Amino acid sequence: MNYAAEIIASARVKNPIFAPTVADWENSEKELGLELPGDFKELISGVGMGRFGDSLYLRNPLAQNPEDRLDRKSLAIYAEEMAWYREVLEVGYFPEEGGVLPIGSAGASGQLFYQTIPESRRTGKLVVLHLDLYGCTSDERPLAQFLWELHTNVSEPSDKITKSLKFNLWPTGEIKPLFVSRT
Repeated sequence: MNYAAEIIASARVKNPIFAPTVADWENSEKELGLELPGDFKELISGVGMGRFGDSLYLRNPLAQNPEDRLDRKSLAIYAEEMAWYREVLEVGYFPEEGGVLPIGSAGASGQLFYQTIPESRRTGKLVVLHLDLYGCTSDERPLAQFLWELHTNVSEPSDKITKSLKFNLWPTGEIKPLFVSRT
């Protein structure tokens, strides 16, 4: 199943704003020095800027707001602001060698990252950090599958970090739209 395509189809975004093109992704990956996962790029290009559930915003290389932008400068600022959570993650933040790459935030408490693999210049597992619970967990699933399965209740999260993230995104338990476009 192509989870990114399913999310894009269910979002029904006619004219996504700040939807990166192939050339935008190539420039972004060159600037970052990392190859980003295909489902992440497909998802952002297909829906543009907006939110998943009640509060999850994913970083985008075309975003106007530095907090939403995926570029070295914005990520360096993030790393500086979040330095106090370094011991929870037990690694540094990108652009530090081997640091985690912030890809999204869910309100004030949830953060999504990709582990970076310096030797291959690629990203690895998805990492979920919960600031209020002062903990993190990693997930083997690609981002689009992770979001789709959280939203559709295909699998109930087994750890408190992911359960809390799901509650932050869909607090009433009712299945709201998976994605709402920014206008």
